[in-house]
Amino acid sequence: MKKLPRIPRTYAEYDLYLKRVEAWLKIVPQNQTLSNGERLGMSSAEIIATTAFLTICYTGNPSSPGVYEIHTNPNAPKNTQQVKNAMKNFIAFFQPILVRMSGSAHITVEDRRMLNIAEPVEHHSKKSKALETQTSVSSIAEGSANVKVICTPIESETSGIAPGANAVELAFCIIDPTLETDFDEAGKVRKTPPANVDEVFYREIHTKSINLLTFDQKYRGKQVYVYARQYIVEYPELAGPWSEVHIFFIP
Repeated sequence: MKKLPRIPRTYAEYDLYLKRVEAWLKIVPQNQTLSNGERLGMSSAEIIATTAFLTICYTGNPSSPGVYEIHTNPNAPKNTQQVKNAMKNFIAFFQPILVRMSGSAHITVEDRRMLNIAEPVEHHSKKSKALETQTSVSSIAEGSANVKVICTPIESETSGIAPGANAVELAFCIIDPTLETDFDEAGKVRKTPPANVDEVFYREIHTKSINLLTFDQKYRGKQVYVYARQYIVEYPELAGPWSEVHIFFIP
């Protein structure tokens, strides 16, 4: 049987999922001090960014409607590509967070139901030892707005995935001093450089150690701050330590 994605790919189902999840993450249960999202390891910035994605779809302002409000308005011109882009950007932002939350020690049956996270398969013996391999990061410009990011285990002379890992996680952000807010809705662009990796909440999981990142042409010449670590897709809580920051300019 084909495994269904955690985040729905049809417009109507995605619409319901985004509204449900955004509300669920912000709820602070009775007699608790943390919201559901915080309990599952999300930062406040990530929760704010999730709300921003919902605002892209729904503004509640008839004079400035969101992309999904326009899409469902029979009297408005179709904006299918805008809806597709909104979905694509949210999936890129939220999928790594779902992977991270799926391995949380605090996840409940209700969390799994609300977030569409299946119960773990128990027929494999669970790993218990976290990765210890440190990762170094380098980059090579690959033409207009394209940069190849290379992850290398610290004890190795060649790039690669460390023994015991099956992926690398990248945390990166573009620095744009002209940005009107502290960060954009996906957290991929920041107004000021981050102090550490905890302030970079745009994450991507890659199963290769060398990955080509493609940026919007409008960000050419901007700095990018990137961190990396060795990663186990099935056990995100056992990821290795983050690298030192690597900084490059978008060519």
